[in-house]
Amino acid sequence: MLKLGVAVPPHVLVSQAPGDLRMRADRIEGQSWQEAQSPFEPRVAQHRGRAVLSLAAGVNGGFEYPGLLDTRSFAVCVIWASPDAVAKSLLAVRKGRGNNYLYLHEDADGSVSLQDDGGTLALTLPPQAEAWHAVLIECREGRYTLSRIGGPSVSATAALDLPHPASLLIGCRAMRQGMARSLGDGQIAEVLVWHGAADTAALADYIDWEYR
Repeated sequence: MLKLGVAVPPHVLVSQAPGDLRMRADRIEGQSWQEAQSPFEPRVAQHRGRAVLSLAAGVNGGFEYPGLLDTRSFAVCVIWASPDAVAKSLLAVRKGRGNNYLYLHEDADGSVSLQDDGGTLALTLPPQAEAWHAVLIECREGRYTLSRIGGPSVSATAALDLPHPASLLIGCRAMRQGMARSLGDGQIAEVLVWHGAADTAALADYIDWEYR
């Protein structure tokens, strides 16, 4: 990959493979990128030898990629660890306030849920003991699928009336203080984005190589 000599926040990486965009916590590489926005100070730490976006309970340290996703067709994979706590808010897909939005949440029992704020969609994956969790969200014209890479998946059709384009929020559900109960402890290592269908075979190979 081409390494870009540009000054960007240390918590952002975007590159071409295995997704259309790839974000990591320690550097930026690739031929296409855009800078994240955050009114907070996202914390970069080390976990199992990797730079991670470190989440702290009750503290908003997330960031946003404005207008990144066409909510009619996209896929996002997030890779994280939460060995001693619960990460809670991992991702959100939203546009401003007053609109419906999607969010991915790790629950107290270790299960992972994809829900919309309007209460129409609720997909849940059971807990799974892993050093690194890897979960994929897929949306295809109103069909939503939530999958653990190498594990179970659940799907449902729902009319959510999500605005498009929408922003991708990482590590939080909103770019503001408050909602403290939705903010947990976790370590986000990587987020991969597809503008359309995910290459699930390449993604599974990548997760096995890098994290298993």
